[in-house]
Amino acid sequence: MSYTIRVQTSGAYFNPKLAEERQVKVKVQLVGSMFSGETGWHQLKDFDKKDFSKGSLETLAINDRDVGKPTIIRIKLVNWKISKNKWLVDWIDVKSNGVTTYFPVYAFIDKDEEFLSGEACLSHKVSDFIVGGHRSREIIENKKFFQWLPKKVDYGYGGFPRNINAAKYDDLPKIFKRYTIREKEFVVSKFGAAMGATLGVINAKITNIQSLDDYHKFSSAMAPQDTPYLKDWDKDEVCGWHMLNGPHPLAFAQCKSLPHYFLVNDNDVANLLGGKTLLQEMNAGKLYIADFTDIYQRNSGLVWKKGAYCSPAVGLFHVNASSKFVPIAIQLQPSDRDYLFVADGSQKWLLAKMYFRCCVSNKHEWIMHFFYTHTCMEPYAVSMFRCMSVQHPVYKLLRPHLRTVTAINAEARTDLIPANSSIAHGLSIDAKSFVKTKFKTFSMDILDIPKQLKKQGLDPSKIPEYWYGHDILAVWKCISDYVAGILNVYYTAGDSDVKSDRELNDWVNECANEGMAWEDGNTKGVPNQFTSLQELINFCVIIIGTGSAQHAAVNFGQYENFRFPPSSPFIMNMPPHKNNEKIDLVRIMKSLPNGLQASATTAMVTSLSVFSNVEEYLGDFREKWFIDEAALKVQAKFKADLQVVRSTIEERNAKLERPYNHLNPTRIPNSVVI
Repeated sequence: MSYTIRVQTSGAYFNPKLAEERQVKVKVQLVGSMFSGETGWHQLKDFDKKDFSKGSLETLAINDRDVGKPTIIRIKLVNWKISKNKWLVDWIDVKSNGVTTYFPVYAFIDKDEEFLSGEACLSHKVSDFIVGGHRSREIIENKKFFQWLPKKVDYGYGGFPRNINAAKYDDLPKIFKRYTIREKEFVVSKFGAAMGATLGVINAKITNIQSLDDYHKFSSAMAPQDTPYLKDWDKDEVCGWHMLNGPHPLAFAQCKSLPHYFLVNDNDVANLLGGKTLLQEMNAGKLYIADFTDIYQRNSGLVWKKGAYCSPAVGLFHVNASSKFVPIAIQLQPSDRDYLFVADGSQKWLLAKMYFRCCVSNKHEWIMHFFYTHTCMEPYAVSMFRCMSVQHPVYKLLRPHLRTVTAINAEARTDLIPANSSIAHGLSIDAKSFVKTKFKTFSMDILDIPKQLKKQGLDPSKIPEYWYGHDILAVWKCISDYVAGILNVYYTAGDSDVKSDRELNDWVNECANEGMAWEDGNTKGVPNQFTSLQELINFCVIIIGTGSAQHAAVNFGQYENFRFPPSSPFIMNMPPHKNNEKIDLVRIMKSLPNGLQASATTAMVTSLSVFSNVEEYLGDFREKWFIDEAALKVQAKFKADLQVVRSTIEERNAKLERPYNHLNPTRIPNSVVI
């Protein structure tokens, strides 16, 4: 029988030392089904400076016994030096009798390996004992290779969702690391931001940040590009727009009653409600509240930077007669009318908005962004790589959305989160304490965005200019339809298949007990096993939606939102003012971040808001994991559905003075990479 074997080396990574190795040999063997036998070993080629280089496609024609359709391809390496050689293979295909069998690899080969053909199959439906044996061995090896952080090892992240056993980025398994070009861009990005921060500090020392305009000069030095986002930043309409469409667009809820400690009354806001009472506007669904009282109390468990302030503020927002979403009252201390301010356009009101926005900024960065979209995703990723064969359809579905998260999390644990990090002095709250405090009450339902919108009474059709709300529901619907379509292809027996799937339930059990409940036994709403197909669909939708759309919404707007500290400060340097104090520019400037503090946080958000030239966006399938015709049709529909969302967003934005584009599918990376 004649076979033509092709091997596609990845263009994502390149190891020059590999091309220098002249003695390295690669041999291949084909394995048929359980009664078809196997071929002999055949040498693919010697390595030289051209063969197996970045992006190369190598071809080998062989003649051997007929093993039918190959189910496994084996790779043997001769004279391989594990410490030096890194060979990343995308795929291998084998053609015989006019039929091509595809083997997705997308992994480093640095030892003898064997790979399964690309057809997806549930674990309990494998009928070939050779394939079943391979899958069992694969998972055993994966559990040795991808290891959880040991419970007795303390890298300082107890109280967090559990992460992979890597103290730093360099300790990660190679497959979790970035593409070569992304690696270079990340280094350049960090260096560029650090350089910008240095210039900012110098500028701060020269100008001494004596006016609000000095912050404009500073942020321009950090990142020269401009956006319409900050236009009229001090106006109430813009503050409301930022609340709706900024990096924390879930910071508020419909107000159905006022908390007992929020002491605003009808007289305070009579001229702002057009003659209506607070109760009337609440009943009309026109009042919304953003309440940070509990989380920012001094006894909440947070660790505060010495001399820093972030008030336990409450903000009341109103949809006014002009259909604008605007703040009308802010209280900076609970149960104390001395700290109550209403929208009167004064400098007192402007400073109150700054204290309120500081609450939003800190909670966004460490909860909405880092905790909910970064560290919560890592247990799902680690357990998936440990518990599932690459032939499992859920692995194929989720891998594009989970592979990269451990890399950026490892960087964050060494460079951003520690109390002595280069950006810590620009923050009011210690990042670790924030995550640990919120993880105690975390439930996976929090990540279900449509459910959260409904729970908080946020109906985008009733809130003017709530573009985030409109767009996240549209994208989430595309993801939900896609996941349901893929899983219905393979779970043909519905709930029965789900309950019988060993690999699937091993995965979710590890997510729950090793990832979330690893310290206190609380699985945080993650099930120990799946009992229905719909439960599995919802679970996978949350993972994909969080790692793609929600992360895009809360991450890539950071530059435009936080680059100008008076609009969204991360730290306030004086206690909140009372409403009987005289407030002038001097008091405002003393309260705001100084140059050193502002340089740190502006450097951080500038770095985190950068897209890569090799970004893979939602609906891109550069790695071909599915080959079954029914699954490919579902993927094609997913791309078409996203294109409809894209067109809708772009048509809308063309009419807006202040467009919202963070949930345009062309700007939603597949996974958490930065």
